[in-house]
Amino acid sequence: MSKKKGFTLIEILLVFALIAILGTAAVSNYLSTTRTFSFLNKYKEVVAAVRNVRTFAVANKQLEPGMTRYGIKIEEKNILVFDDANTPYVKDEGVKTDKEFLNESIKLTDTDYKIATGTSSGVLAMPVYVFYENSTGEVKIFETVSEVGLVELKKDTTKCIYLKFYNAGDQRFIDINNISGLIESFNENKCK
Repeated sequence: MSKKKGFTLIEILLVFALIAILGTAAVSNYLSTTRTFSFLNKYKEVVAAVRNVRTFAVANKQLEPGMTRYGIKIEEKNILVFDDANTPYVKDEGVKTDKEFLNESIKLTDTDYKIATGTSSGVLAMPVYVFYENSTGEVKIFETVSEVGLVELKKDTTKCIYLKFYNAGDQRFIDINNISGLIESFNENKCK
C-alpha cells in the first residue's frame, strides 16, 4: 500500500476557516481605528479653530476697518468662525489667508459627530455665541433663549462652558473659561 503525500480536505478547510477568522478580526480593528482617527482629527480641527479666534483677538489682528471682535457661533452640526465686521470675502485661488479662516465654517453634517454645550448648572440652548474683544481678548458668551434672543452668561455665576464633541462611540470636551477666555481640551468634562 502506498502512502500519498498531501493535505486532507478537512485540514485545508480548517486553515481557510482560521484565515477567515483572523482576517475578520483585522478588518474590524482597522475600521475601528480609522473611525477613531477620523473623529480625533475633526475634534482637533474644532479645537484649533476656537483657539485661533482667541489668538487673533489678543494679537489685535484687524482684518476689516471697524471690526471690534471675533466670534464663534456654535450649533449642533456646525461651528462658524467670523469677525464682527462680517464683510464679504473674495478668495484668491490657491492662497489661504487669515480672512478666509475667519469666514470658515466647520460643518459636521456629513458625519455622525455632534456638539452639545453646557455649564456646570445645565445644558445651554443653541446656538451659543462666543465673542472675543479685539486687543484685550475679553470673552462674552451668549446663549439663545427663544422668547428673549441672546442672553449673556454672567461671569460671577458661570465660570466656564463646555463643548461636548461626540458621536456614537467617542466623546471629547472643549472648555472655554468665561473669565479669561482660555480654551482647554479634555477627555472628560472639567467644567464644574
